[in-house]
Amino acid sequence: AEPSGARWLITQAQAGLPPLRGVYHAAGVLADGLPPSQTSQALRHVYAPKAVAATWLQLATSTAPLRAFLLFSSTSALLGAAAQPNYSAANTSLDTLAACRRSKGTCGRRYPPPVAG
Repeated sequence: AEPSGARWLITQAQAGLPPLRGVYHAAGVLADGLPPSQTSQALRHVYAPKAVAATWLQLATSTAPLRAFLLFSSTSALLGAAAQPNYSAANTSLDTLAACRRSKGTCGRRYPPPVAG
């Protein structure tokens, strides 16, 4: 989850090809453990590939004429999971990024769709 990696990936995708029209981000890493045993290293290990990488992809494609920016999230963002606070936090960040993109009029969706109440 490095900004230069996201920029390189987008540059490579656009080199000699038609314009980039979509981003589909489906990263996930688990490091289960109850909150007292969670460490900052475990948080970074789970959070970086999911939430940080999505942010770098967002920045790297901010001027691209995207038709889709799909972030694969989890219901753990809404329901939580006792042994997965880091995973829940990462998914909440994806939901927030998708909502931010929609509020600015750019495409952004999370999958699965939010639960309506």
